[in-house]
Amino acid sequence: MVFSKILVSLLTCVIFLSWVGYFVFAYQMVKARKEGVSIFDVRLMSNPLNLVFRPSLLSPQGLIARRRFIISFISFIVSLVTIILLFQRCGSKTD
Repeated sequence: MVFSKILVSLLTCVIFLSWVGYFVFAYQMVKARKEGVSIFDVRLMSNPLNLVFRPSLLSPQGLIARRRFIISFISFIVSLVTIILLFQRCGSKTD
């Protein structure tokens, strides 16, 4: 039971850091687009976050931010699902 509390605490920290990283790296990715690519470009369907799906419109710094953005998003989802499964397995048992 103590192990699950520690695990939940660590996963909560990972979720928070992933959530913050999601926004930081999304901002960096949008700022590091190639010259001539507008934020609300037709190629992006007027949505700046579509740069994730169009890496050809990003500079080298934008590609690094894109990779970190994707890692943050995946770690957020995996940590959240892990906590949900942990609570389903252990329930709300108290010591």
